[in-house]
Amino acid sequence: MNVNKLILIVDDDNVYKLVTRRMISICCSNAEIIFAENGREAIDLLQSAIRDRSMRLPDIILLDIEMPEMNGWEFLRNFSSLPGTAIKGIEIYVASSSIDDLDRERTRIYPAVKELLVKPFSVSKISGIINDRN
Repeated sequence: MNVNKLILIVDDDNVYKLVTRRMISICCSNAEIIFAENGREAIDLLQSAIRDRSMRLPDIILLDIEMPEMNGWEFLRNFSSLPGTAIKGIEIYVASSSIDDLDRERTRIYPAVKELLVKPFSVSKISGIINDRN
């Protein structure tokens, strides 16, 4: 049985969300997408899913860094304080236009972050992330 993967896109850029949704629909028929406008909204969504077992937690999070209200770094700090058993297995991919080596180093602090993806990334990259995941 092919179980759909739940992808949470955390980004305030509507064009990026539209393009990423389209790329995922092209390559990954086994993916469902939900959105959060910023880190605060994403943390609230995760906390709701942890409290309400009928809600699914995402399998993969595509996380922007520069967002209003709660940026990606603040999200990662808050994410790290969620119950470990609840968030175990969630993979985070930081999706940023930054090519700063300091950002890449900073992502290594967080075990859930698998990679820093430089925007724009390709359909084959997103396909690899979603389809090659166990």
